[in-house]
Amino acid sequence: KKFSAADIITIHIEAKSPVKKTLKQIRKMGRKAGISINPKTPLSKLNGLWNDIDYLLIMTVQPGFGGQKFISNVVPKISVRKSIDSIFLR
Repeated sequence: KKFSAADIITIHIEAKSPVKKTLKQIRKMGRKAGISINPKTPLSKLNGLWNDIDYLLIMTVQPGFGGQKFISNVVPKISVRKSIDSIFLR
């Protein structure tokens, strides 16, 4: 079987790299650009990036730690995401 590159490349909004520039580079490579946000990160951190992303992952646990319980106070963000998807995301 021949392997190909990933169709969607997702980066964390909390990364120290220049997020907008990285998203543009991903798209320039012909891939979909995604953003992942940690449970405590407000959706407002995505302001100015909506037109640069194709996919949004809202995490319901803190990254890097196995066996965590679902963080239920993230559910309202998921509801907001559904509305956002219909407006911004392709």
